[in-house]
Amino acid sequence: MKQTPLIILLLTAIVLLGVGSYQNFAQRSASSTSAMVMRAGVLAPLTGDFATFGTSIQNGLELAREELVDSGAITEITVSYEDVCVPRDAVAAVHKLIEVDKVSVISASFCLVGFEPVIPIVEDNKVLAFNTAVNTQGVLNNEYVFSTNTSIESLAKRMAEHAYHELGARTAATVFYATPLGDDYNTFIRQYFEELGGSIIASERGDLHKVDFRSELTKIKAQDPDTIFVIYLANSLGSFLKQTRELGFTQPIISHHEAEDPNVLESAGNAAEGLITVSFDETPTSASERFYRTYEEKFGVAPDAFAANAYDALHLQAGAHVQCKGDTSCMSAALRGVHEHEGASGIITINDDGSASKPLIIKTVQNGEFVMLGE
Repeated sequence: MKQTPLIILLLTAIVLLGVGSYQNFAQRSASSTSAMVMRAGVLAPLTGDFATFGTSIQNGLELAREELVDSGAITEITVSYEDVCVPRDAVAAVHKLIEVDKVSVISASFCLVGFEPVIPIVEDNKVLAFNTAVNTQGVLNNEYVFSTNTSIESLAKRMAEHAYHELGARTAATVFYATPLGDDYNTFIRQYFEELGGSIIASERGDLHKVDFRSELTKIKAQDPDTIFVIYLANSLGSFLKQTRELGFTQPIISHHEAEDPNVLESAGNAAEGLITVSFDETPTSASERFYRTYEEKFGVAPDAFAANAYDALHLQAGAHVQCKGDTSCMSAALRGVHEHEGASGIITINDDGSASKPLIIKTVQNGEFVMLGE
């Protein structure tokens, strides 16, 4: 009888040990299951002037989501889309995505004017955020902000080099919209063009949705620059191109890769002929060929750079999510280790500042299409 308490104690310990082991197993199982489910959000214009870009981003993400789930790489990816662009709407949307939808990743964002104000919010909440457009200085060098796109500085430098070396331009004008993206392009175009020995002799900054440039163009025409750098989008850029031709401009016009938009060609008509853009190397890889083929089959149109960038971003995010069991600090470190990843948008290396390195090419409009210069 004296041994009874001891036996009871031993049995109790065994039971408690079993319960503890079961709880640990359950926690590990839940953790494993959680790692295979990712909640993502998107900040992109799905209506309005920039809907072409937002739709491309959505298509690229949905294609990647279906592929990842079908392949078993991840069990589930939920994507909550917010149709936003301007700062007030973007800030409200990101609060909703984090607090209500419980996202751990902002998989894509297009409008930099709205994206920059949300960066402090995602940083404070340790939510990974991917910028799909090119990257301003304000986007770079944050712990949780990444991109499968390159920096504005690298694109602006190539624009300046093409104008100075290939076109022989020694004077230039800049026309750009009043957003962080427009301001950064203007700053770096001026810096690199002047470092080469050129001179910016006129500069015009305007509203994002501006469509009447006649006053600005009249002033520029009086200065007679060798070339014009223009940073506008969609119908605004189309209107700019038409008005340069109407006013008798014959100088080459150089723009950024976001100018490669069907809306620009439709709005400008024949006035778009000869427009020069700095774009990304489109040398086919097995990944890009598979992506382009699948995208066209699914959506009936060829993908653009934004669709490819969004597609690559979700693949990288999902891989890091599974590897790190959803821990975003770990995911941040894992993404900085991406080196020469073969993606739909090209060979991707994530830089220390969060942007991607990619080879650049020059395109021009010929017969109503953007083609690589020299083709």
